Amino acid sequence: MVQLARLRVDAAEKECKAAKERARLARRRRKEAKQAARRAKKEVKLAKRKVAEARKVLADAEAKLAKPAKSRIVAAPAKKATGTTTSPVAKSRKPKRAKPAVRIARPRSLTTDQPGQDPEPTAQTSPTSGETAA
Repeated sequence: MVQLARLRVDAAEKECKAAKERARLARRRRKEAKQAARRAKKEVKLAKRKVAEARKVLADAEAKLAKPAKSRIVAAPAKKATGTTTSPVAKSRKPKRAKPAVRIARPRSLTTDQPGQDPEPTAQTSPTSGETAA
């Protein structure tokens, strides 16, 4: 009977030891899970900063592309003086259109009080801006 009691005590001690080990492992897993969660949060913050920085760089690059590149114009190498000299910028410009000397006036109708109105409307138009059709 004593041997049977010893076997029971040994079995209970082994079970107790195994339960303690499982509890220790569970605590360790929870601790590691918390650490992993903290690490993941830090990685998310870092990734967000990197995305914001990349977007800023992209916006700057697009803005630089949209602006005319004045600083990129490089002066042509100097030529020997042969009379008149023109800069590369002046050569690339289109000549301005000459304005006509005489302006042609449009004939106005004698029966209208305001310019731009037809003297006799041929088709009924829909009322605009609160006016009523007669």
